[in-house]
Amino acid sequence: MRGLGQGALIVAMGLWAAQIALADLSDGIVAYWPLDDEVNDAVGSHDGALVGGASFVTDGERGKVLSLDGVDGRVEIPHHEGLAFGDQDYSVAAWIKFDSAPVTAWTGIVTKSRDAEPWFGLWATPANQWHFVTSGDGGNRVDAGVVTEGWHHMTGVHVSAASTSALYEDGVLLKENANAVSGQTGAGDIWIGGAKSVTEFFKGWVDDTVIYDRALDADEVTALMSEDLLGIDPKGKAATTWSALKRFE
Repeated sequence: MRGLGQGALIVAMGLWAAQIALADLSDGIVAYWPLDDEVNDAVGSHDGALVGGASFVTDGERGKVLSLDGVDGRVEIPHHEGLAFGDQDYSVAAWIKFDSAPVTAWTGIVTKSRDAEPWFGLWATPANQWHFVTSGDGGNRVDAGVVTEGWHHMTGVHVSAASTSALYEDGVLLKENANAVSGQTGAGDIWIGGAKSVTEFFKGWVDDTVIYDRALDADEVTALMSEDLLGIDPKGKAATTWSALKRFE
């Protein structure tokens, strides 16, 4: 690299490393909903529909986000076999902001197949904890942390071979549980903002929701929430580098 000063070389190497990291994070994405004025899947064909009191608003921190009224508002995304993982690894993540805290009732945030067990997804509990469930009801769950107001990046990670499920808040591991897994094969829809067949609607805002068909490691969970790495402008996400990812289907 003749003619390139030391400072420029360091910058170039940093940019190269960031591109490699982003390429790694694109591996295994099966669905990504930016939730910027539409509910289309940016990397596949799992498009959703707004139902009831669901709309898009402009948030001062994150730009356009999905707003949910806690009454009947949700996004419905039809079941697809690519979103039911059997005994495979998988991860689910989203930016979440409650209208108020503490939470005093079961609240579905990003949920799959609640009407057709086994289900999985992210909830909040009546005890005001975050909740990641990986195989319907029973012992296959992680309840951890304390739900507070403000934006939080929540990630649930399931590792099939190790029979473990982990829940992260803002890139920090809250808790990991060992569990006997019966498989995530439920054929129900995905709901963002509730859980199908039960009254567990979410009042607040959701943004940048993504599902992987692999288990993210701790470094990847941290990188996933990094707006600098993803090229997201917190005042408006139109410049997100997610748009540069290839479509997988």
